[in-house]
Amino acid sequence: MNLTKHTLINLSLVFASLIISLVLAEIALRLAMPEKADHFYSLNDELLLYRYLPGGDIDQNGFRNKEILSQYDIIAIGDSQTLGDQAAREEAWPQRLADFSGLKVYNMAVGGYGPLQYLYLTKNQAFNYKPKLVIWGLYLGNDLFDVHYLAYEKDPDNNWLEFKDERHQQKLAELDWPSLEDYFFQEVLPQFKAERQAEIKSSLIGKLRSYLRQKVKLYALLGNATRGLRERLGLATPIKEAIYQSDLSWARENPDKGLSYENGDISTIFTPAYRSAALNLDDLRISESLKISLGIFKEVRDYLEPEGAEFVLAIIPTKESAYRAQIETDNQSYKQLIAYENEVRKQILEYCLIEGINCYNLLPDLQSALSRGEALYPRHHDGHPLAKGYEVIAQNLFNYLQSNKIID
Repeated sequence: MNLTKHTLINLSLVFASLIISLVLAEIALRLAMPEKADHFYSLNDELLLYRYLPGGDIDQNGFRNKEILSQYDIIAIGDSQTLGDQAAREEAWPQRLADFSGLKVYNMAVGGYGPLQYLYLTKNQAFNYKPKLVIWGLYLGNDLFDVHYLAYEKDPDNNWLEFKDERHQQKLAELDWPSLEDYFFQEVLPQFKAERQAEIKSSLIGKLRSYLRQKVKLYALLGNATRGLRERLGLATPIKEAIYQSDLSWARENPDKGLSYENGDISTIFTPAYRSAALNLDDLRISESLKISLGIFKEVRDYLEPEGAEFVLAIIPTKESAYRAQIETDNQSYKQLIAYENEVRKQILEYCLIEGINCYNLLPDLQSALSRGEALYPRHHDGHPLAKGYEVIAQNLFNYLQSNKIID
């Protein structure tokens, strides 16, 4: 009896020690391992639509930074392309710009924001940190859409009234078009349902494992460490490959909407129909958004000058345009997107030249890196760069800032 009791006590101590060790290991991993920008919790905001809630990768201001200092040399503002989606926090281009320049850079990006929100952040939050330079990352893939979406479709209280045009509103009423939100989220995005299904297709145990991987870092670390062995033994399916193959099938079956590029490490899937919807200047909503955006660029430049700060507009291309030099295709959807994007970029660059706005086009830099065989983007349809892509953006932006004596 005593032996049994003694054994149970020892087993209990061993079990308790194991649990405590696992908890401590999990805490250590959460402190040591940067998180990727996958899912951030947000709070509704009447003016900006939403803000990020502090926690995990997000600082107390609701932005993706390790810490908050009292002063920063550079404030970077943008959407998920500046936030660093598909990469760890320290791999986002603002943080990499800090590495290259030795300057203090604060990342004030929020996924899904556009020029109207950028303007608000510049005027109401950026100068809490006395920057000498404000950089906007303008993503051509959806930033024009975001302007119209906020001003005309998500502003019942007219918070953005000064940017609205009554004649434009009348034209929209006469045409009775579906909203851009309806088009994007009901007609275009459903094309990726197959990819979503490939990602979550599993048994109840598989779904449980997926949940643990998202929530428990120790489980994810052990899973990653043993992934190769489990795949070789046939005990695990390479999920990234499954997603890529699903996207590849979709692109081949829907040449009017997608296109595949198959070339080793830089293979990827394009979604030209999706991107075209946000760049088609024949659509009154997009042309109105470009008009508003051009005015905003001048407004923010004029606002910053008396504050003694410079403004730089960094134009980030779509993945589709970055690959343009690599591709020979008769795909009409892809060719149409390139034409749309080239026209929008041309008008922005011409406006910046006329108004004396510092504007840097990142397209040649990304095209050059791809021509060297550097893998800048994921193989599946996602248009965000990988860590290497953000590094290319940061390095060349740093070179531009130095050569133009915007920074020392």
